[in-house]
Parts: sequence; structure tokens; C-alpha cells
Amino acid sequence: MDGEHDVEIEMAHGRGPIGLRLCLLDVKSNNFVENLQRRRQLQKGSLVLLRVDEQALCIGRVVRPFKEPNNLNPDACREIGITVDNSALTTLLGEQRSMHLVGLAGSFFAYEPVLRCLQSFQALPFRQEILHEVDESPAPEYDGVENILGALERQMQISGIVLDQAQQSAFEHACAHRLALIVGPPGTGKSFIGAELAQSMLHATSEKILVVCFTNHGKNFLSSFSSFYCFCANHDTQHADFQCFAALDQFLCHMLDKQERRIVRIGGKSKEERLEPFSLFNLKKHGDRVQGHLEKRHLWSIYSELEMLRGTIHEAAERLEKRCLSWSEAVEYLEVDDPTSLEQLELPSKSGDGFHVADGKGGTLRDSHLWHRWLVGKDPAPFSELASQPLWRMSPEKRIVLSNQWLSSVQREARNDFLKAKHQYDLYDNQLSALQNIKERAVLQGARVIGATTTGAAKYRELLEASKPGILIIEEAGMMKKEVTIQNP
Repeated sequence: MDGEHDVEIEMAHGRGPIGLRLCLLDVKSNNFVENLQRRRQLQKGSLVLLRVDEQALCIGRVVRPFKEPNNLNPDACREIGITVDNSALTTLLGEQRSMHLVGLAGSFFAYEPVLRCLQSFQALPFRQEILHEVDESPAPEYDGVENILGALERQMQISGIVLDQAQQSAFEHACAHRLALIVGPPGTGKSFIGAELAQSMLHATSEKILVVCFTNHGKNFLSSFSSFYCFCANHDTQHADFQCFAALDQFLCHMLDKQERRIVRIGGKSKEERLEPFSLFNLKKHGDRVQGHLEKRHLWSIYSELEMLRGTIHEAAERLEKRCLSWSEAVEYLEVDDPTSLEQLELPSKSGDGFHVADGKGGTLRDSHLWHRWLVGKDPAPFSELASQPLWRMSPEKRIVLSNQWLSSVQREARNDFLKAKHQYDLYDNQLSALQNIKERAVLQGARVIGATTTGAAKYRELLEASKPGILIIEEAGMMKKEVTIQNP
């Protein structure tokens, strides 16, 4: 990548991260974008390393991958958008060297929600059970727990199902402990027990149920927001993604069969048509909530602030990218910090005599005439009286050093302006996200059963916490690694 021309500031039009747009110098393959998509490389959420020669500059995240060229952007196949931290962002804007972009294995979007949850850890939930501080997990504390077994027996009688001794013991164990693990080989009825247990809990209590299913993206993390846990384990790890999505959908469809319609499914990849009306996306899209006048005004105010801040950030970014001060920028800086030097660089006519100096061709000398001659090491012609001034007695080398010092000072101010404006931009962007999450929050508040993958549960952690599920059931828990982290707010 050409660091002089191909590193530009890039921002979303309505909301989103502030980052860099990088442009490849050369794309040798006509199928470049197609090959990246097929190999799932440098896709949205992927981590990348920017380096110069063997020096690593920073690690960033792809927010806009390479795309096929089109009429609006014929260079789309050469452009990629990334976000980096603030210090790296301001450094890269002033980088003059050619850079190399290195794609890193894995996709950051799959791990980011999990890592953010881990960062917020204040205490270890279910410490007694996890650290074996007690011999047996205590009983759950929510209202109605004593009625669950009775509701379950009625369900079995209506369905004509007779439980064997192991299944009956599993139900009793789950009802008597706040943290329960149900283990068994395929075909022994673990998912059946989980679904029937969930149904009896819905009837006997007022608690909301969160059903979580493992995905490959969430192997090392399990996010929960409940006070009671039930684990359904399955140790068959072949075709993990397919099985887990199918297990989640099967569980939710079982709830539909039981006439439970207060269901919300978080995330995509569902191939079960019956669940489409219950996806968070569709429920939010077709909800009946109408924005009020004050909310619309608040949204408009945020968009206006973001637009103003984008202008401030672009202006500061342009100053950071400067390789040499323009005359107007030099005047703005020297007027405050070094007025004596400014007097030696201004045209004498600017001192107030009212006369203008001709350039010998019938025109008038530009205000920047002396500035440009000083920068390239020339004399102050046609103003020979300035030749004795300290600035004009400097060698070309010392002039370069001094002008670079002035440039550094200007860029230091620009960096402060950039970071201040970006901080404000991020605050308003977070406010916008919170307002746009109101619909999702309302949908989850009205649900009794929420289904999600481990990654989805971590991604929507704050929304799930706000909906206050009291019971967590984990399907296919045996596919998770041993180093599983359980979080309780």
C-alpha cells in the first residue's frame, strides 16, 4: 500500500466506527475478491496486521471488506476499511512509508462479544459449585419452583408418556438444584427432558427462559443472565454447527408445539420456516411501536451532532496528513506562537503602508511569496532589506528543521482536536445505538422463551440482562470445551 496516497480517513454516513480506508497498489488476479470470499479471508470482522518492512505498526479489524467494482466505486476491489485504536489511528494518518497488510487467522467478530463480556467480569458466578466449595448445589430461589414437578407430572399424563427411572431422576435433580448437569449418550432423551422441563417451568413460574446453544464461534465462553442453570450435555461433536443450530430450532419448535408463542430467536442461520416470524429481526421490523415526537427530535439532534463532528474529524485528519505547512496554516500558528518570525515572512506591504509589490509581470506578488522562497532555501528577493533578519540568515538545512518543528506543533494540536472530536463522536454513536435498541428491548421484554447461540447471547448481553431471564437451559453443552466461563451479572 502506498502510505502517501492510499491511507484516508473513513467514516460511516449515519453511524458506526471511524477508521481508515486502505487502497492496494496492485491487484494481480481478476478473481481477487471472489477468492477472498471463498477462502473467508479479510472478511468483515477479520483481524489484520499493518506493518512496514518487519516493524508491526498495529492490529486492526475489517469493517468493510474488498468488494467487486461497480459504477459508483470502480476501485472497490482495491479498497478495504479497517478500524484501529485511537493512538494507532492518528499515527497511521501521518505515516509516509509504504505499508503491508497481513490477514490474521480467525474472525474477530465471533470473539469480540465474548471478550467484551470477559472484560466486564467483577466476580465469579456460581462460585460455590465451580470451585467445589459445597458438596451439592443449593436449591433455586425463584417463586414457584416447588410447583414444577407437579406441572411436569400433569404434562406427562396428558401426553401419555411414562418416564423411566433415569429420566425421572434427571427431572427431580434439575428442580432441586440451581445448577444442574444432565449427561447421557445420544438418544437417551436429554433434549426431551430439557424441552419438557422448560414447558413445566413456564406453567409453574413467572420466570423467563433463555435457551442457549453452542457454536464454534463461542467454544470458550458461555454467557448467562439467570439464577438457575440446567445443562443438557451431548458428547457427539461431529457436524457441530449443524447439530447445534438444529438443536436450538428443535427446542424452540417444541415450544411452538406446546402452543407457546412468546418466543424470540436471536441470530440467523435458522432453516426452520416455522421460526421465521419469531426471529428478533422480524419481530422488531414488524413491531407496532411508534416513535414519539421527543424521541424523533432526540434522534435528529444526535445525527446533527455526528455530522458536525465528522467535519471536525476530517479537518483534523487533513492536518495530520500534512507533509508541509501551507502559508495560511503557518500564519495561524505563528501569529500566536512566534509573531517575530511571522513578521520576517510577511510581505512588507502587509505592514500597513497600503502599497502592493508587483511581480515584474504586471501582477501582484502573492502573500505566500516569501514563505515559499524561505522554505526552498532562497533569498527574500525582491525585499533585500530582509536578508539580514535571523530567519533569512539560516542555512537551508536549518530552515527545514525549523519548519518541521512548526509542523509538529500544528500536528500535535490537530491530534488533540482529532481525539477530542472522536471521543465525542463515539459517545453520540453509543447514544444512537441505545435508542435504536429500544425496539429490540421491547421485543425481548415481552418474550417468555429466548433462544440464542453462545455468540448471540454474548453479543446481546446487555439486552438480555435488561429482559431479566431467570432460567438458563443450555443445549448440546457437551460440545463446549472444559474451559467454559459462566457469567452472572
